[in-house]
Amino acid sequence: MKKNLEVGIESLINQADSIAPSISLYESTGSYGSFNDQDLDVSRFTTWNLQVKSIFEDLKEKYPKSYRFLYEDFIQLQEESKQFHSKSIYVSKAKILLSSAIELLENASKEKQTILSSKPSEAPEKLTLKWLFQHVTVKQWIGCFSILVSVFLAGYSVAIYLVEKGIIEIPSKEKHNKPL
Repeated sequence: MKKNLEVGIESLINQADSIAPSISLYESTGSYGSFNDQDLDVSRFTTWNLQVKSIFEDLKEKYPKSYRFLYEDFIQLQEESKQFHSKSIYVSKAKILLSSAIELLENASKEKQTILSSKPSEAPEKLTLKWLFQHVTVKQWIGCFSILVSVFLAGYSVAIYLVEKGIIEIPSKEKHNKPL
């Protein structure tokens, strides 16, 4: 089942061709030079454009890491569109960005399903160093080693502090070396 966001994006993609019919010229010529706004549906374009902006804002807010670059591309497109000779060029390029958003959403959905459907790794009957080396990542080893070193240094620091304050005395070597 598709999410509302995906359905909304697909709807905007489907509307693009009817709002700016000259988009189809790009597919046949491969050039934006033939684009014009003669058949542009201005009132629908205005609403469509507001919806596109809203979609990209939603993506940026809901998925800041995944869609940051796509949002930045959209902002750049808005700036560049001020120089376009036709709003239809903007519609065409925004349609491409919307298609990219759909692909990202579908890929994220597939990855989520894969993660949910995969079984967690089973613990071995016997915990061996070989199993640990095969199943524990380098990052996890570094984390464990860091914790071990931190605990040792904390204990060492406490011991030094207690000795300096005179709370604990370290026996001298002379007492231990006396003959019986």
